[in-house]
Amino acid sequence: MKICMVDLAQSNNLVGSTLGRLVGMKIRELCNAPAVALSFERASMVDATFMREAVVRTVMVFIPGTAVVVTGLDNPDHRDNLLHPCLQLERPITVMKGRSFECLGPALSPPLAKAVELVLARKSLTSVELANALQCSVQAASTNLKNLHNKGYINRVRRGAVTGGEEYVYEPFGAHLKWESRHQA
Repeated sequence: MKICMVDLAQSNNLVGSTLGRLVGMKIRELCNAPAVALSFERASMVDATFMREAVVRTVMVFIPGTAVVVTGLDNPDHRDNLLHPCLQLERPITVMKGRSFECLGPALSPPLAKAVELVLARKSLTSVELANALQCSVQAASTNLKNLHNKGYINRVRRGAVTGGEEYVYEPFGAHLKWESRHQA
């Protein structure tokens, strides 16, 4: 589901914590999908307090139940205004631009940063694939991926393994979004 923030706010100027809280409540009322894209297309102004209340705090409520990704952040100032509350609240947010993904949030150790980079670049990664890429044990790779999932950097999906049984596959949030638009005018 894709939610247009400008339509929800009924304004191209997305500023202030009051408007951010109001839009955040509307998002929670609308959202019943396993994945949501919060679109900032057509936004003229977006400040950090709006981002904190409408996006970061909303994601904190949804994760791990709903995968949330932010789209339409073409303005570098808008992106930076999302980064600040991500750092302040220690909650990463996935941003999708075209077909690529970026995680905004607290700095990670080099091995964890590399794991996130690989998941975002490949769109899907298992513990075995990460272990091969980083030349580490499968147990270490599995622990790193699980920790990244628990911190909100990547999504975890249980799938049938080729060898039988089940395995976890790690993906960027929003990797399988269905682009059904929903907004409230």
